[in-house]
Amino acid sequence: IKRISKSVKVKDEQWLKKDDLFMCIASGSKDHIGKTHLVQEDLDYAFGGFMGVLRANQRVLPYFLKSILQTQNFNLFLREAIYGANINNIKKETLNQFKFPLPPIEVQQQIVDELEGYQKIIDGCRQVVENYKPTIDIDPSWEMMELKDIIKLSSGQGLIQKDFKEGEYEVYGGNGVTGYHNEYFLSDRTVVIGRVGAYCGSVHLTSEKCWITDNGLFVKELLHPVNLEYLALVLKNLNLNQYAKVGGQPSISQGEVLRLSIPFPKMETQNELVMKANHISDLVQQNNELIEIYTQKIQDRISKVWGDLRFGKPQGVSIAFIDLECRSVFFGRGCLSLSLCTPKYENINPHKTEGFLMQI
Repeated sequence: IKRISKSVKVKDEQWLKKDDLFMCIASGSKDHIGKTHLVQEDLDYAFGGFMGVLRANQRVLPYFLKSILQTQNFNLFLREAIYGANINNIKKETLNQFKFPLPPIEVQQQIVDELEGYQKIIDGCRQVVENYKPTIDIDPSWEMMELKDIIKLSSGQGLIQKDFKEGEYEVYGGNGVTGYHNEYFLSDRTVVIGRVGAYCGSVHLTSEKCWITDNGLFVKELLHPVNLEYLALVLKNLNLNQYAKVGGQPSISQGEVLRLSIPFPKMETQNELVMKANHISDLVQQNNELIEIYTQKIQDRISKVWGDLRFGKPQGVSIAFIDLECRSVFFGRGCLSLSLCTPKYENINPHKTEGFLMQI
């Protein structure tokens, strides 16, 4: 997003409006081409270089069209269209060749209602997953112990690219598993802490038989009996990244970690806390599974609309083309400002602007 002076005059057609389909039409990455977002409300944004807008007419619901443009059918169409191109972009003539099924508006609404219901479930599950953070309700009566009295830490072993061989054993770096190697140097589970990089201080409980690179610190020895899962849980709650040295590449030392104190209840209490945390973690994982299930339901439902166009259109469904009959395409100050519309339903006449209040 780029900001320019509010004194710049922008024509009304260039502002993002409710129900606009905001599309990436040019990018250095093929993966970005054709990505589409449905604008939920009028915004104080004008669209600029590498972006386009499709505005639906009364024959097609914007949400339905967005769903069509997020299908594998459209993605495959684009991949074939831009294959081998030096510059990744969608031309008007290219999009005009894409055909899609267009049921009656009443059927579209039924489909949209179903898809929105699925999406609400997905959004709710994502809220749970993204906001979940394992926590411990600390009892003031618990003993506090310095980590240096509980564990010994050690740096991992370097594993350069030429020595890496694909295998079955997990390799842990500065932020969890980075790959799988054909050898391991640790036989038992342990706790690994990111040592360098943006994610230094991240905490992970390893599997048995693993490799930890020199981007991580790991618990080499227990000086006091402790539940490893409890230890990982309490270390995550310490937010170790806040103790990282800044300037250049962030890093955290053994000394910084070992000087910290943690609540250290009896082993029985540690086990109970781990059991509760694992139960909650299982519930969060179920939300991840629901996201996968309902994402697939969305894909399956919109796929039913397509039928098989190779052998004729589905009964009661029209075949429509995205017809890009824009009156004009303007270049404003070196930035492409392209307005697109659906098949001959609405004439959009974009005007050349002197600039953009918000250029995306």
